[in-house]
Amino acid sequence: MRDVAIKVLPKAFASDSSRLARFQREAQVLASLNHPNISTIYDIQEERGIHFIVLEYVEGVTLSSRLKRGPLPIDETLSLLKQVAERKCRRHHRSSHEIGAGL
Repeated sequence: MRDVAIKVLPKAFASDSSRLARFQREAQVLASLNHPNISTIYDIQEERGIHFIVLEYVEGVTLSSRLKRGPLPIDETLSLLKQVAERKCRRHHRSSHEIGAGL
């Protein structure tokens, strides 16, 4: 058994096609990433009109909570951005090779 976090799209937003599309895009982007600083997506679901994402529960402070204390120091910001960019680059490179191999 594992602990999970559940991110729910408020029901009022589910009827807004642009908000629903944004929620679904966010889930798809997160599902495509694999990085220690990004939660793993386990499932994307809709049940009785409620849209939700089931993701890895990670203990600690969320970026949103951290930013409420003030801006991140530039070195910490650059470190986080570098980690995400490196992972995204590796993901893109791997996808390009998979597509090329299938041709």
